[in-house]
Amino acid sequence: MANLAIRGYDIQRPKTTGAGFDYPGRGIELLWDPQQLRVTNFEDANQFVKRTYRPGW
Repeated sequence: MANLAIRGYDIQRPKTTGAGFDYPGRGIELLWDPQQLRVTNFEDANQFVKRTYRPGW
């Protein structure tokens, strides 16, 4: 869970107005669903839960 929080902290999106970036993962508490193995309130953090392997592995 700590690794998800650290990696989610650095997720950036371009600002809708002006230059620069927004960091939506900063300042929020991640809520974990243990049955579904996913973060429920910040969808971008779920990309770090499981790896996507290339075909053949």
